Amino acid sequence: MILYEHQYFGDNNLFKTFVSDHLTFPLHFHRSYEFVYVFSGEIEVIVDEKKTLLGKGNAVFVFPNQLHAYRAAPASKVFLMIFSPELVGHFFGETKGRLPENNVFSFPDFCYDSTMAKNLYLLKSFLYRICGELLENTSLIPKKESKENNYLLHKMLLYIEENYQNECNLKDLADKLKYDYAYLSKLFIVKANIGFNRYLNQYRINRACYMLKNTELPISQIAVENGYSSLRTFNRNFIKITGLTPSRYQKS
Repeated sequence: MILYEHQYFGDNNLFKTFVSDHLTFPLHFHRSYEFVYVFSGEIEVIVDEKKTLLGKGNAVFVFPNQLHAYRAAPASKVFLMIFSPELVGHFFGETKGRLPENNVFSFPDFCYDSTMAKNLYLLKSFLYRICGELLENTSLIPKKESKENNYLLHKMLLYIEENYQNECNLKDLADKLKYDYAYLSKLFIVKANIGFNRYLNQYRINRACYMLKNTELPISQIAVENGYSSLRTFNRNFIKITGLTPSRYQKS
């Protein structure tokens, strides 16, 4: 079973940190970035079916929707951070469609001060530093197909990422992949624990939230640019997911 973590979908300013001496978690994915640093001991990390043992001074930087898992060794201490792609919007945009060739790298001078979270500019500076350290240590390569057991899930997630602004429906993808629509629909729910259309709507509304806060575009245009031909449908889905109308969200 692969867990889809709804709470880490990556709303605009999502930022959470944890310190753990027993970080063990099964295979899962979410739309947020995830960063883990080892203070002491060892921890086994799996990212897209690649297994690595991290020791003191090592870090792993997981991209949105990468499948990953952890298993801590005894007497280990790690720092874990989960944050929204929109907090590093430029990096997120520049790396779209690509993944690290190696998510693991050495970061001996890593240091986190919890007071940074109170200042958005200091926080973004800190997060971009991590992005920069990753790029200093590895290359970015085009997303590749995973092994057969996760192949279709990756296909569906990538299809949403590439087509959310336009007509995006599972039936068209099923025809393209030559798979039964009902089979893919059920597979998505089983693998991700969420329906395809619900995930698509969350993805679209999340992007709309970012545009409402960071652009001067009218709400009607933001709706269109996120795949909604009907403003009424956009408003209904926006309220359902955020609890606010788009205009109230923009002003809040």
